[in-house]
Amino acid sequence: MSVLLTTLAAAMMGSAAVPASAPTVSHSVPITHGATTATAIYDAKPQISTRSIGLSPGTRQGSRRCLWTAEIVVERHLKGEDSVAMRTLAPGKTLSGSRPGHCHNSTRAIHEEIAARTPEIREHLMAVAEQDGRDLRTELEAMGSPSAG
Repeated sequence: MSVLLTTLAAAMMGSAAVPASAPTVSHSVPITHGATTATAIYDAKPQISTRSIGLSPGTRQGSRRCLWTAEIVVERHLKGEDSVAMRTLAPGKTLSGSRPGHCHNSTRAIHEEIAARTPEIREHLMAVAEQDGRDLRTELEAMGSPSAG
């Protein structure tokens, strides 16, 4: 029983060094619409899913691979003078890749691969932020003062 607990404790300590999530890319835009001022903060957050495929026989070289997919979700936080509104924007962008071995051993490498593609994620973020301009103006009008009607 103590061998099992020691093994479990060692596995938990080894996983503590793995980053909790891939990096988030942000962009903010100050906006003035009539008498209303606000800041739109856009965050591109990778939502990662993994799937192990192949075999890993004990004494022979295995064919185990980790297939990963990161859906880049863009959220907009609209911070006005007295309120905050959050909205998830579409369309999302999908990144994918493959690593040798089990997925639980590849977490750090997957996060590094996604971080290496930050310029591509930032380009997507900027395109989504630009497309969002019309909806953003509509929301700012809704956030305007009640007497402005």
